[in-house]
Amino acid sequence: MVYGNEDSGERIVTLLRLTNYLVYKSFVLIKIMKILSITITNFRGISDATTVSFNDFCCIVGKNDAGKSTILKALDLFLNESAIRKEDKNIHTQNDIITIELVFETPKTPIIVDDAIETTFKEEKLVDRDGYIRIKKEWDTSVGKIKSKTFIYRGKYDAFDIFKSTERELTKKCSELGIETKKGNGEIYNNKEKRVKIEQHLVANGHVLEYVFDELPSTGQTRAKKLLDVLRTLMPSFEYFKADSS
Repeated sequence: MVYGNEDSGERIVTLLRLTNYLVYKSFVLIKIMKILSITITNFRGISDATTVSFNDFCCIVGKNDAGKSTILKALDLFLNESAIRKEDKNIHTQNDIITIELVFETPKTPIIVDDAIETTFKEEKLVDRDGYIRIKKEWDTSVGKIKSKTFIYRGKYDAFDIFKSTERELTKKCSELGIETKKGNGEIYNNKEKRVKIEQHLVANGHVLEYVFDELPSTGQTRAKKLLDVLRTLMPSFEYFKADSS
């Protein structure tokens, strides 16, 4: 929907319905994981970090070349890994890194990262201090073949990275800390239960939960790679048609 007076130089050009879909002329976004905000840095006409927050219904208002289309192209780049060019970097900065960060409402449904055992983003400390999921992507435009790097903002203890640890590493850490790995009936605690016990020990001994952006690898069989696969299944679908835009 497009509203407003052309002569005024200001138009309401975009109607967003982020709980189910987003429509902008020929753009459609279908909701799987609700987007709360986007922060764009060094992309096209946006140089400094610029954040746009979304509600269930939103209108983007601005004059021509104010950056309305840039927001939608940033969503397309992030969600669809659309083609990126060196020219997409803002021309007024010396920084070669394009950064786009999305903040999502955390799904209440369980996820499975490994071991076929249900867990949650909160239990795995994969949310920020406010309980939201923050995912950042970066593109280095100084290299020949530009590829994205994906990061998640998460909590990790200074003494031990519980989330990334393998079964062997968890068992070894339990042994080091004097944590029993067998139940009363002789059954071995599963990895999720070991992580809970290790965290309880770390908290009881004053270890600090630090929040950092941690890169998620695009290859391999690690928990971090499996988390990236899970996140991809929860991302909103975004279709971008270039008929209305350069």
